[in-house]
Amino acid sequence: MKTHGEDTHLLLKRVSADDGDAFRFFYNLYYKDVFRYAYYFLGNKESCREVVSNIFFSIWKSRSSLTKVDNLESYLFIVSRNESLRFRQQQYLEEAVSLDELTFSLELAAPDSPENDLLYNEMNSTLSDIIQNLPDRCRMVFILSRLEGLEYSQIAQRMNLTESTVRVQMKIAIDKIMVALRKYYPHLTLAVFFDFISFF
Repeated sequence: MKTHGEDTHLLLKRVSADDGDAFRFFYNLYYKDVFRYAYYFLGNKESCREVVSNIFFSIWKSRSSLTKVDNLESYLFIVSRNESLRFRQQQYLEEAVSLDELTFSLELAAPDSPENDLLYNEMNSTLSDIIQNLPDRCRMVFILSRLEGLEYSQIAQRMNLTESTVRVQMKIAIDKIMVALRKYYPHLTLAVFFDFISFF
């Protein structure tokens, strides 16, 4: 049975004070909730088991700030989301991203400083993640256009679509990419985005 109100605050206070027994109780009490949150983002039970361990380890590392938590459910959801997305991003970095046996990576323009190098590498990883989460048709149109360099008429023929549909799907893809990127780079403009990636 979940704790509420003062009981929850007391439990978090004990955990923040390095009480190992309290943390084990906390772990057993909220394991299913955290697993459910992680599964929402990952959809894979094996991955969730690994991520849930990381989530509770992260909570333990930041235990000194637990007494500042006002809404435990929201806190657990946010921590679970962050760790799940970090896990997904790491998977993309470690594995070759393929689509119908097509392996690709986003190559950014050559940076001219160590700071830019870090920014470009970070954006490169973010872009790969975003593109893989596009709707299937948008993703395929985007890849065929920007990676393989096909004309819209060629894409239409290959995908059995009309050329106007290809244009619409390409616009949707770019719009979705820009919206997603602006979560990380709020001031990013379309022109700068085009400059950042060499295949534009």
